[in-house]
Amino acid sequence: MINFFKGLIAKRAETLPSKGPEPSSETVNPDHWQPLFHSYDEIQNAPPLTFAIHGWLQAEGITMYGGLPGHGKTLLGLSTAKALLTGEPLFGYEHFNVNRAKRVLYLCPEVGLGPLLHRIKLFRLMPFLKSGQLLVRSLSAPEAPLTDVRILRAAEGSDVFLDTAVRFMEGNENEAAEQRVFAKNLFAVLSAGARSVTGLHHSPKAFADAPVMTLENALRGTNELGAMLSTAWGTKRVSEKTVQLYIQNIKPRDFDPVEAFILEGRPWIDQTGDFKMIVKPGMAGDLRGYQGQDMGGRPSEITGAKAVTVRQMAAQHKPHTAIARAVGVDRRTVSRFLRTVPIVVGNN
Repeated sequence: MINFFKGLIAKRAETLPSKGPEPSSETVNPDHWQPLFHSYDEIQNAPPLTFAIHGWLQAEGITMYGGLPGHGKTLLGLSTAKALLTGEPLFGYEHFNVNRAKRVLYLCPEVGLGPLLHRIKLFRLMPFLKSGQLLVRSLSAPEAPLTDVRILRAAEGSDVFLDTAVRFMEGNENEAAEQRVFAKNLFAVLSAGARSVTGLHHSPKAFADAPVMTLENALRGTNELGAMLSTAWGTKRVSEKTVQLYIQNIKPRDFDPVEAFILEGRPWIDQTGDFKMIVKPGMAGDLRGYQGQDMGGRPSEITGAKAVTVRQMAAQHKPHTAIARAVGVDRRTVSRFLRTVPIVVGNN
């Protein structure tokens, strides 16, 4: 699509004088307005919307993952990179089928090479480093801006990850003018031939207590940031012990996204080198039902006197929702607990 637009620009240029200064408003013929608009043939032959990962990562567009520090953005980015490199469905979910990448650039100036290498090994990406299909930059690499001509050349035909996006911004992320410069730089990467650009971006602190996910509360910065995106996904850790991430689309452009779902990192990343989807889209329910200990909400464990109460109420065939209210946890916590004890339970 980028080449398509380049062709249109070149075609428009043919209608202007090849030499001399651009015509002023006084010399432009107002009757010569047709070249300012797309022709029927141009519109008819425009390329369709395509995806690097179906329903998840748009080709020729900018995607953002928004989440609090420590809420799995880097793990999510590496999982996405792995799917692009292997061609296997993202998170093992068939709907997220992959158009395999030619090359992935993972730019991570936020950490040194040692920590980044540890994460790369966790996701079993070393063979792709060796083959040159995965190129990485860390805090240990020589400094170079995103618009460095060498990076732009490497980006040609590649899927590019920025971890985190704020490290590639100039100035204050809350200034609209700075966000426009950032957007211009990202589009420059696309114009250089990158298939996709994915930025990992921090959420504001207030997101920790937010009962819902929105584009505005999941991404720091101004509206300029959200406006330039093709799509955005919010992530919120709902279990620290097993690294469970509640994932929700917070901006779909021109497609219908899947509903929220839940990934689990431990022990699966250690055992298989990737997340496991434990709750599929359409089954996760509302985020408020997952406000556990990690986020300052209801407890996610049932012990002591609460365990006795839950077993007694379950033996009386009380609904899980009523049990949850009685002991101050969410319904899913009750369901998980009762699966571990030999009790005949009532309706859910």
